[in-house]
Amino acid sequence: MRNHEIKLTNSLAAIITRCLLYATVTALLYIYMEQTRLMWILLIVFSVAAFYNWIRLIRREVILLIGNDGMKYEGKMIKWETIVDFETVTYQDSEAGNNTHLILNLSSSHLSVNINISKLNTNEKQIREWIEMYTTLPVDRGHRTVSI
Repeated sequence: MRNHEIKLTNSLAAIITRCLLYATVTALLYIYMEQTRLMWILLIVFSVAAFYNWIRLIRREVILLIGNDGMKYEGKMIKWETIVDFETVTYQDSEAGNNTHLILNLSSSHLSVNINISKLNTNEKQIREWIEMYTTLPVDRGHRTVSI
């Protein structure tokens, strides 16, 4: 198994673990708390959270990790698609300065991961390596830089 496949498996395992945790907390709340309004509110909140996580698991939405500095960015990993191209978009923000975002173009749709990579000191080779390492999506072409 290559690195990115291990990352995908770990992410799915994390989602399953989170679902089981929410289900356990929901069951414990139901068993041990008295019949109060707070109990019903917490029961509904944890049930919705567990249901949401099961939907994420079914739709294969997992955490996309980019960068070697430990920063996590959440986005969809679509396993059966191919990255046909990717681009970096840079724009000027009056408060934060230059912002650079990574956009992945997929074979049948357009997925904007919308990751601010301004602080990562990246180049094209590093971006390509991150995409190949942290997703199951093969990269067909290069990338272009667009300034706004």
